[in-house]
Amino acid sequence: MDCYKFEERLLEVIAERFGLPKAIPNEVKQVDMQLLATEKLALMNKEPAPWFGLPEPLDPSMIKAWGPSEAKQEFLKRFEELIL
Repeated sequence: MDCYKFEERLLEVIAERFGLPKAIPNEVKQVDMQLLATEKLALMNKEPAPWFGLPEPLDPSMIKAWGPSEAKQEFLKRFEELIL
């Protein structure tokens, strides 16, 4: 299964589980692209090739990169908050 089919199926399952529409609203797609542009600016040293069509990024200082152990710790902390 290629990554696009996998992502499409994952979004279907999430929509079903939470009673959301299967079609992603344009506003969500726009914000997703803006966050991609922000992550690119904040986290990438140098792009291997130019990225075209991205909107203006938000302030990149809003993103703090975590190392693997901190990311794991924060993930598990949030997971516990959500399941309890």
